[in-house]
Amino acid sequence: MNRLVIATTNPGKVIEIESALGEISGWSFEPLSGAPPIEETGDTFIENAIQKAEHYSRYVEALTLA
Repeated sequence: MNRLVIATTNPGKVIEIESALGEISGWSFEPLSGAPPIEETGDTFIENAIQKAEHYSRYVEALTLA
């Protein structure tokens, strides 16, 4: 099974994303675990998402959504 790690430790956000994406055959959705947090310093939502994606990609051996 393929893993998609959601770059959040908030279980509610994982549920929201799972709901928005729907069931995708062969994929599991997981919350982030074991990675140090990052301070979001961007001026926009997109800048913060890019920061998170770049940071967490160093710690997670799976496709990661930020």
